[in-house]
Amino acid sequence: MVRPRQKSYIRRGGEFCGAANCKNARNKKDCRSRFISFHHFPKDEARCQLWLQLSRRHDLIGLSVDDIQKKHLVLCSDHFAKNQFNAPKELCSQRRRLVWNAVPTIFDVPNTPPKSNTTLKIKHTAKPISEVLALSQTRDPCSSDSEEDIKPDTKLLCPPPENG
Repeated sequence: MVRPRQKSYIRRGGEFCGAANCKNARNKKDCRSRFISFHHFPKDEARCQLWLQLSRRHDLIGLSVDDIQKKHLVLCSDHFAKNQFNAPKELCSQRRRLVWNAVPTIFDVPNTPPKSNTTLKIKHTAKPISEVLALSQTRDPCSSDSEEDIKPDTKLLCPPPENG
């Protein structure tokens, strides 16, 4: 039996930091050279919800811990203070571990996503105020004093009232 060929690139959870607007990923050279570690969300309900709130993942607040665990969400070590780790980065040649009650407190990313490089420019051509005032004084746009304003092919929506 021949198995179907899988795509070579699959974006998996746990490969990217789950904090809002954080761009750290396991496969980035910059992250590897800075020894960035990635840490799964806690299984404790209260701490898991706190991590979601602090990491600005409001779209996931209220989900159960099991649902969060299925998503394989992680936060990178940039979001944790040095005292949140069992051993400092310099002493760890292996994987860095968080203390049992670690809380992410460092979020140097802006609250709103960065603006796009392309901006929409709309040009408004404003008429001088004197021209606008002159138009408003010459004619009331809501009233019709002459018959020439009504075109002959215009159909009336309401028939004229009958006399009698």
